Amino acid sequence: MYLMRDRHNTWYLRIVLSDHIARRIGQREIRRSLGTKSKRLAWKKLPSLYAEAMKVIEGSGYPVETTVQETQGMLLSEAFDQYLVAFERTGVRPKSIQDKSVIFRLLLCVVGDKASEEFSLMDARMFKQVAQTLPPRVTNKLIDEGKSVEEIVKLGLPCVTVSTVNNWLRNLQSIFQWMKDEGYTQSNPFLEVTQIKEKVKASSHKDVFTKSESQSILEATRDFEGAFYWLPRLGMFTGARLGELCQLYKEDVYTHQEVPILHIRDTNEDQHLKSLSSERMVPVHSKIAGEFLRYVESLPDGSRVFPEFTYSKFNGYRGQYSKHFSYLLSKKLGIPKTFHCYRHTIANELKQQLVPENVIGALLGHTVGTLTNNRYGKDYQVSVLKNAIEAIKINED
Repeated sequence: MYLMRDRHNTWYLRIVLSDHIARRIGQREIRRSLGTKSKRLAWKKLPSLYAEAMKVIEGSGYPVETTVQETQGMLLSEAFDQYLVAFERTGVRPKSIQDKSVIFRLLLCVVGDKASEEFSLMDARMFKQVAQTLPPRVTNKLIDEGKSVEEIVKLGLPCVTVSTVNNWLRNLQSIFQWMKDEGYTQSNPFLEVTQIKEKVKASSHKDVFTKSESQSILEATRDFEGAFYWLPRLGMFTGARLGELCQLYKEDVYTHQEVPILHIRDTNEDQHLKSLSSERMVPVHSKIAGEFLRYVESLPDGSRVFPEFTYSKFNGYRGQYSKHFSYLLSKKLGIPKTFHCYRHTIANELKQQLVPENVIGALLGHTVGTLTNNRYGKDYQVSVLKNAIEAIKINED
């Protein structure tokens, strides 16, 4: 039994038969195309084709291929469907699946739905080049409005940011690495496509709220109630993600080691974390702790802290408030920023207060630091995190 390749580099099974078997079935050898140029995938397919060949030898009547069939392999869209099945099994949120699908759909719009084994470095480089000329929300225009890539580019709309293009490239690199590992492609062309260098410092494009902007938000929401009052203040004094705050339950807010904390976790089915490092205890700043704890205490046991919002499989509980807050900032206050800017604001504030990077990472739910710290060091005590949180200085008279 031999595993061999034809002139098109497609693997096939070749079994040379003994004289008496050859006379019985009328041929000197049996060949079976494995339908792939990937050796890894060929070895996976080999046992079933070998079993089929044995049935032929035993005279079961199965047809015998006398020539090697040329195959074009699986289409990119078909390989991506297999990726999505595997990706979904890892327990990721539907929003992550949707994001990956949008990016890959954009790739197909640019290079076409060709055989996965034919996707080349030239295709990957062409995607990078074209991607830099496309406008935001380009898939809506390509798919929903029925326009081609060429038609979209000719519209002369503002282009997506460098960080968006780099994000597309990172996602495609991850997807094609999976395809390579699973044998759908022989290589990962996106490993050889360099990301675009930005002309500014990595930290300079991260929007932060100025002191006056933070004060304006506090004043504008002073008479609000429930989530609409508390979410800006929690974002301002904790730096937690909007989704993490919107999905809090009453039992996630309690006192630990005499420190009021938010326990960011996913103990309920409708709670989701971005990563393992996202689970953490975040002390509540003394500026808001007393009033916030009284608010939480007034809620029924087992309820969510902000029951105003309904759940979406794509955005969790954050979608409704995200739209409300964006409208408040852009239309009412003239501040072209988002709720996520609170995280950048907190990170910058703590950095300026000389709070260690590892502590900032622990508060924000990031993985930072050395192997020694991450593998062998314990989580920071709440008292350490409390001291860091109290370094945040934002006045609310």
